[in-house]
Amino acid sequence: MSYQWLRNGTVVPQATSASLKVGPLTLADHGSRFAVRVSDSAGSVTSASALLTVTDSGAGGGTDGSGLAAGFDVTLAVRDDGSVVQLSTEVPWTRLPSTAVAGSSARRITGLSASSVNLERLYALAVGRDGKLYGWGINEGGKLGGDEGNGPVDASREMDGVSGVKQALATSAYSLALGTDGRVWHWPGTLTFGGARAKSEPLAIGGLQGVVALAALSATTAGNKLRPVAIKDDGSVWELRWDAQTVMGANGPVQTHTGSARKVDGLADIASISCSFSHCLALTKTATVLAWGMNRRGQFGNGTASDGTVATPTAVDALGGVSGVAAMGAASVAITADGKVWTWGDRGGNGHCGTDDQLVPKVLTLRAKATQVAAGWQHAAVRLADGSLWGWGANQGAQLGDGSTQQRCAPVQAAGVALD
Repeated sequence: MSYQWLRNGTVVPQATSASLKVGPLTLADHGSRFAVRVSDSAGSVTSASALLTVTDSGAGGGTDGSGLAAGFDVTLAVRDDGSVVQLSTEVPWTRLPSTAVAGSSARRITGLSASSVNLERLYALAVGRDGKLYGWGINEGGKLGGDEGNGPVDASREMDGVSGVKQALATSAYSLALGTDGRVWHWPGTLTFGGARAKSEPLAIGGLQGVVALAALSATTAGNKLRPVAIKDDGSVWELRWDAQTVMGANGPVQTHTGSARKVDGLADIASISCSFSHCLALTKTATVLAWGMNRRGQFGNGTASDGTVATPTAVDALGGVSGVAAMGAASVAITADGKVWTWGDRGGNGHCGTDDQLVPKVLTLRAKATQVAAGWQHAAVRLADGSLWGWGANQGAQLGDGSTQQRCAPVQAAGVALD
């Protein structure tokens, strides 16, 4: 008996074993289909194909599913052991039970073992290594589940009702969880009111399947994420919307939030998306970058700057082989497969300390290869292969971790933080 593996119908050279190991992978491999042809003296048969899904571990501000997240005044980073490090001196983050990291302003969140993290303006989500969703911060509108209404959740807690979670997305109106089965769940799903409190429980969006990533198509200058979208395995993008209806239940009013999805025209073959308040970046499955929105500070990286808003995605032709993207303020960041970090756009956010805006991508000088990048309201964070954490931009909440609250125009290291 002999074996021959096929990728997208084409023979994979030297792949003639009973099993196939693929890697290293980039987002360009996302969506590939693998099958095996088994032959013996009686003939041959080809198996059904298996779909390869590659999630974006490089850009927490991209697909919003990585071990690194940057918010308005806070940075979160998942260490290799699953513990989560937090950098911020601002409320509500300082309410969270945590322990000091020696030699650092960072703190390790108590009782949380995570695979990925995600941030909104005043609350955070984490996917636990147990496949459950955890949340903390301000529970406005029941986004964190539970029954405290709009009260604070001052310690990370499990959000009941969903398991098998592989990605979380925190947005202004809803918390979203992507399951390993390709379905999307949201909090609130139902709100059951009783007295001054409302119990929040999740619901799945009906008819939406085959989702591989979540993102947001818009953000505010205050750091809120709007217009959540689901990216399907075929590269199509679907905007998520909700209708809310309230009826009188046995013990009080019950409000049901029913989600639906509408295909976004003009976006195809997409692997991940990251948007700031000024512009959006999309990474395609062929490892190229698209940009749209405002280009006043050179956010498109095409050598020009212009007023107005561009609705049609425009290719960033100067870059290829990209594995992650992140949009911050009026600047753009990308990681390429060789571990280099490229930035362009606003001179205050591109990390180069120049006197002019950077109109084309320019590589940052870092001491090791980059593995992850995240962008928040006006700052960026990068994890390097040596386990160190670096960042630049706004620092009003000490989110860069360099021991100050001064804005930094070039990358600085988060003192005492080792993620490996």
